[in-house]
Amino acid sequence: MNRPLSAIALVAVLALAGCSALGSALEGRPLSLIHIQSAEIQAPSASQDDAYQALSRAFLDRGYDIKSSDRDAGYITTEYKRYASYGSEPPFDFSLQIRAVVEETPRGVVVELRPTMKQQNRLNAAAYSEEELGYFRFDDNTALAGDYEPWREDGLREFMNIVSDLTDEFDVAQEDVVMNETRTLYRYRLGQVVPA
Repeated sequence: MNRPLSAIALVAVLALAGCSALGSALEGRPLSLIHIQSAEIQAPSASQDDAYQALSRAFLDRGYDIKSSDRDAGYITTEYKRYASYGSEPPFDFSLQIRAVVEETPRGVVVELRPTMKQQNRLNAAAYSEEELGYFRFDDNTALAGDYEPWREDGLREFMNIVSDLTDEFDVAQEDVVMNETRTLYRYRLGQVVPA
């Protein structure tokens, strides 16, 4: 009976030591909260109608419901789609909405995707906030790993799946997508992200 308990204790001590070592390695490092205003995909060989249809397919294939759309005006807005749930006291749901605009330009069709993240308390539907989709990155572009606001990476992954679907559809390299972002500088201190 002592062996399993001592093995569990050893694993716990090693885990704490690992967390402490990780925390000290990250201590004081600068990182940025990056908010995505939009992603622009230039599709020179697509017509506005082709781009509109591709957007509709991409949203529906990824499980989004369409909230509003106007083919002539060239926009589609999705309903919020839940992509993650975290916490227990209180529990929160995290959802993503994407507003898309299709515009004909002299260079061809440009598709602009604007993501909005919604954080909602599951116990009180009136308690929610909306913001631009944001995620953390250290200066060397590595992600903030662990349990610190993991829904941010989940939301980024959800949004980039749509971007990837559209670049595939339009035969455009992902490197050619223009990401319109703002960065706010923070520092990692004592396991928390604090303003720099």
